[in-house]
Amino acid sequence: MAERLYGDPRSKAFSMLKNRLFERMLETITLNNNLQNNPSIKDDTGSYLILQTQKMMLHATLLRRRGLSDLSVELYEKALKSSQEVSAEGLSLSILISLQNSVKSLEEYREELLPQITQSREKYMSDLLAIQKFDEYRLLRGSRASVPDEELDFLEDAIAILKNRLDEFPSPRALFYYYSLSFDHSILTRDFDLARKALKEVNQLFQLFPGLGARNRLGALYIKLANVEIITHQYQQGFEAACEAIKLLNPRRHNFRAAIIYKCFSCIYLNKYEEGLADISLIENGERSGEGIEYAIIIYLKSCIFYLKNDPRAAYHILLEASELMNDKEGWNVGIRIFEIILLIDLGKLDIISNKLDNLRKHLARYEVDDRMNVIYRVLTVLERNHFDFKLAYSEASEDVEELKQKLPWMSVSHEVIRFDDWFLANL
Repeated sequence: MAERLYGDPRSKAFSMLKNRLFERMLETITLNNNLQNNPSIKDDTGSYLILQTQKMMLHATLLRRRGLSDLSVELYEKALKSSQEVSAEGLSLSILISLQNSVKSLEEYREELLPQITQSREKYMSDLLAIQKFDEYRLLRGSRASVPDEELDFLEDAIAILKNRLDEFPSPRALFYYYSLSFDHSILTRDFDLARKALKEVNQLFQLFPGLGARNRLGALYIKLANVEIITHQYQQGFEAACEAIKLLNPRRHNFRAAIIYKCFSCIYLNKYEEGLADISLIENGERSGEGIEYAIIIYLKSCIFYLKNDPRAAYHILLEASELMNDKEGWNVGIRIFEIILLIDLGKLDIISNKLDNLRKHLARYEVDDRMNVIYRVLTVLERNHFDFKLAYSEASEDVEELKQKLPWMSVSHEVIRFDDWFLANL
């Protein structure tokens, strides 16, 4: 080819042509990558807009290196506006620094560009601090050694630090993480009005800055709202929030299972048993069927639905499939054991309950569980001692039953879907 074009197989002009052609092909591939054909990008508006902005920035850089300064500045400014719309302060800062090369006087730099750089830098520092605190809390919560009091102390310190920072240098992205941590704090302190307020603030941020509100994030927002509504016994509102989450989330994402779980909780309390079972079948027949603790929770909820449909035998056999929940030693493990004993009593399999209660006693002695579970165990032992005569047992354990009814809170989103005191009193 070199010889045909230039009459010399070792032509330097041909080598330069090849290099230039390679550079242009590389630029074309980089700048014309069709992100819209990527299914995951379609679910994340913010990421798509940020990637498009990065492409504009790259294109502007290439134009500047070709000596097309005016076109370069025009594209940088367009990219800057785009980055600000999605609250990508790190990207905004990079673009502003690139624009320094186009400044023609010290006065222009000091009066126009430097204040923008300073403001963007401070917002970016707010973002970094907020992300740091959010990730630290995520890691703390995921640690097996963490306890609620430690989590609460961390959240109080993190929220105070972020509030001081954001009072001076607010940033939409940092505010998102701030309100997310505030929500977690409100859940731990059981201040559900504040939890709703935090979610409302996040939703307003999503409305004002669409780049923040990816479908997955918006779906997570509705999952959190469903949790709050169901905990406060607003079951219809919880059902509606869970349905919104399901619409937004990709079935392949783990959050989709969480949305199904909350919808199933609300279906149980609204007596929508068939709809709950239909959603459970989506998970059972899905690509990741049988995987993870979320799947085991869904099977537990299926067992509860069959129990409420007056089929304790089916409920018992289904519950055996939720064995992975036994790994949660201080929560689901105890709830599963107690529900199994309830099922055995209803099925009349009284001869094996003694061993089940003894295993539960050993477990409670080894692990720290909430007071409600310990009181339930006491009532069960009284019931066994009275040969499962509920009236005799109530005469001895009435104070404990009333304590469960009046003083120790029952959580509707928990491992006690079948409320123990209601079950006991119904058998009198």
